[in-house]
Amino acid sequence: MDNNLQIDNVQSFVKAIGDNDKFWRLLHKKEVSRLKEEVKYKDQKRNISGVKYYTQGKVYAVHELETSEMSIEVEYRDGLIFRYKKEQFIRKFSNISPPISRQEIFELVRSEQEAKDAQKWKAEKQILLEKVKNQFEQNFLNVDNFYQAECTEYISFQEYQTEKLNYVQSWVQNNLNSTPDLEQNGTYAIRDLLNAEGYRWRTIGWSAWCCTYPAQDFSIQQYFDNAQWISHACGIEVRFYDDLENMLAKYHVDSGQFIPVINNLSEVHLNINPW
Repeated sequence: MDNNLQIDNVQSFVKAIGDNDKFWRLLHKKEVSRLKEEVKYKDQKRNISGVKYYTQGKVYAVHELETSEMSIEVEYRDGLIFRYKKEQFIRKFSNISPPISRQEIFELVRSEQEAKDAQKWKAEKQILLEKVKNQFEQNFLNVDNFYQAECTEYISFQEYQTEKLNYVQSWVQNNLNSTPDLEQNGTYAIRDLLNAEGYRWRTIGWSAWCCTYPAQDFSIQQYFDNAQWISHACGIEVRFYDDLENMLAKYHVDSGQFIPVINNLSEVHLNINPW
């Protein structure tokens, strides 16, 4: 391997990781050579002191406590373990064996960044969920537009619909002293409109209302423009299949708005069955 990809001494290691103390964990169980063999020690609790001579030791532990200065413990051949502050370790030790690859550092950097990004994403999602809930209270009629404009990157349509349904159920129960009938959501509430437009209920596989359309000149926009049921739909999922039962597109429909989840219709020229 290219020597430029290897870090075989403490000084190069320090230069490579900069001020990120978390990377010192890469030294764990590595052999490290001393710049000077003489090791002076003193234990005031046991009232002992002396001098020993070592050419190298093994990193026994790396302590990264936020409440105290970072330290490194080195175990020597006779089993004695000495603890060094970071600055002491840099002054007293040199070679690292086996060497540390720069790829190890890169992977640790990437892992740290991914963890930070995930934490940030989770925090952003929580903030948007709170904003959605506030929109339910303050501006319910506009909440779908707010979701579409601000939240789709963080909150899935299914999550949004769940939050919306929970709010509606809670509002009805608190304000009308009644428990809403869940069957009035989805296609149940628009079954007569679907039946009038030629849809038929199918229970094989995915239970759904089905209707067949020719592929020639088929347009998603025109399909939804001509659908009488769309303005009455609440939380509807529309899927488009070809005659071989391959799903070509999937849309979520709510209060006249249709939101694409999957759309590969432009890539095919087959009979289309919207379910």
